[in-house]
Amino acid sequence: MEDEALKKKIEKYIREHNVTTIAVTDGKIPSAHSMYYVSHGLHIYLESDPQSQKIHVLRSNPNISLTIDEDYTRWSKIKGIQLFGKAKIVKEEYAPNLQKAFAEKFTQVGELGGILEHHVFVEVIPETIYFLDFEKGFGKREVLYLEDKKSILSW
Repeated sequence: MEDEALKKKIEKYIREHNVTTIAVTDGKIPSAHSMYYVSHGLHIYLESDPQSQKIHVLRSNPNISLTIDEDYTRWSKIKGIQLFGKAKIVKEEYAPNLQKAFAEKFTQVGELGGILEHHVFVEVIPETIYFLDFEKGFGKREVLYLEDKKSILSW
């Protein structure tokens, strides 16, 4: 599949889902965290308490991987995203726009009082993305390598 068509398919899958599982490591012990996210194109945005384990780890090691998928009961139906990239703490000036994006995607955020003011946002800048689609064959996946590995925040 051509890169542009694959990119659009991946963007659509990311946009249509809500939860990702991220994996980070301090070089000793890996840890996985399920998180809600918003996206812009292929970039994923997370929010978290700045004192959380994952934020401490990402400050020292920005390498991150994540998956976005569903809980399939049949192996032949599996679809999903495997993404490898770099995580970057977002500058405070972009926080209001990300808070708004989270509130629009997850309306219950407002019911809970909104995202806590002291929380930080993380931008995941993708480098390599695999799109799994076992309906096309067991173990079938397509790969998208990204050349432009920069932040796209521009609100």
